Amino acid sequence: WIYYQRDIVDRPGPLLNIFGDNNQIIYVTKGARNGNFSALITKYLPTEVMLGASGAGFVRYINDGTLFNVSDFQSNIKSNFGLNEEEMFSYVYAVLNSRDYKKLYANDLQKNLPRIPLLKHKEKYVQIGKKLAELHLHYEEQPIWDGVEVDISKPDYRVKKMKHPKKGVLDTIIYNDSITIKNIPERAYDYVVNG
Repeated sequence: WIYYQRDIVDRPGPLLNIFGDNNQIIYVTKGARNGNFSALITKYLPTEVMLGASGAGFVRYINDGTLFNVSDFQSNIKSNFGLNEEEMFSYVYAVLNSRDYKKLYANDLQKNLPRIPLLKHKEKYVQIGKKLAELHLHYEEQPIWDGVEVDISKPDYRVKKMKHPKKGVLDTIIYNDSITIKNIPERAYDYVVNG
């Protein structure tokens, strides 16, 4: 918060001028090691270490209202595949979160910023990207998964170390001495952000 607060910091950094007050940014790990490439969208101005020690962000709108430009991704393409800027932003977000993409380009993603390929069914990727961005941008407002129980004996959110009750029991997380989360579906562990 303080890093970008003009009242306290004389030169808060160029991203503040680009980002403006109402924007979105796709933030990616840069030079991801061990296959830990991640891409995460946020509506907040991120810190430099949002996804680890180094990263790069690509804003949806430049502060003057200019829309997202796919060339910002050092793309290996010369066009936006016939998609408008809004669709292209969603397409890129879906591609960057695709397991197949991350696996196929793992070596490149360890060294460089991502390149965006033209994939079959691009319209499907646009739909997926929109839905995924909506989930990530509004994750705090999402309903609890049916069947998941959160037991809170007292509202204490301090965490020393989250853990499972015993090895191999993945459907329960002991958040701390007063909060336990039960009936977590195993497929929740398939989705990982930043390793």
